[in-house]
Amino acid sequence: MVIIDDKLFQLDFLNKLVAVTPDLSLRESLIMGDYDSDQIYLFSFDDDVIGLLDNGVNGTIETLSELKNRPNVENLYTVTAGCDWDECRFNQDVPGDQGMDYRIEAKHVYQSSGIYFKLFSQVKHMKKSSPPLYSGESTYIEITYNYWLKSKRGSYGNNGVDSGINTRNKFDDDFEIQYYSLSRGLDQYRLDTHFKVEVGGNHGDGINGFSYWDFNLQRISKGL
Repeated sequence: MVIIDDKLFQLDFLNKLVAVTPDLSLRESLIMGDYDSDQIYLFSFDDDVIGLLDNGVNGTIETLSELKNRPNVENLYTVTAGCDWDECRFNQDVPGDQGMDYRIEAKHVYQSSGIYFKLFSQVKHMKKSSPPLYSGESTYIEITYNYWLKSKRGSYGNNGVDSGINTRNKFDDDFEIQYYSLSRGLDQYRLDTHFKVEVGGNHGDGINGFSYWDFNLQRISKGL
C-alpha cells in the first residue's frame, strides 16, 4: 500500500488487482478487501494505472468477478513451449563431481503490478548444501541480450523507445540485468537472452570439472 499524488494504492497480489482511492479514510476497507465504495477504483496488474488515472480513467473493471472472468487477451502474443507471453524460465539440476549437485535457474521476464513495471534477465547458480536445500555458489556467469522496448512514458529514452545489444559477465551466484524499471508500463517490447554458466564454479576446475553451459531462452515479446 502506497500513497501517490494524494491517492492511496493497494496492491492485491492474490487477485492481481490494484485498488485506488482518493479518500484516505478508506484505508481499512482496502486492507479488508472491501472494494464496494464508488470512491475505490479497480485496475488489473496489466493496466498502466498511473497513466490511466492521468487521463481521467477511474478504473477498468467494476467487480472482482469481472476481473476473474476476463479473457486473457495477452495470450494472443508470443507463446512457446515453456513460456508465457511475459515470462520464460529454465530450471535444470546438474549432477556434480564428488557427490555435489548443482542447479542453474534462468529467466527473462516482463513483470507488471499496475504501478511498477520491470523487464529483466536473471540467472542463478546453486549447490545442494543440505538435501533437498540449495544455496548460492559463485561462478562465472555471462549474459548476452538483445532488447527493444517502447514505454508509455514519452520522456523515457528516445521518445519512449530504448534498445540494446551487449554481453556482460560477472563472478557471482546471482546475476540480474535490468532493461526497464519504472512506474509506467511498456506498449511494446522484445527480449532475447543467451546464458553461459560455468557449472560447479570453483569446484568445477578439477580433473572432473564441468564445461560451460550455453543455452537460450525463447524470445518474449508484446505488441511485436
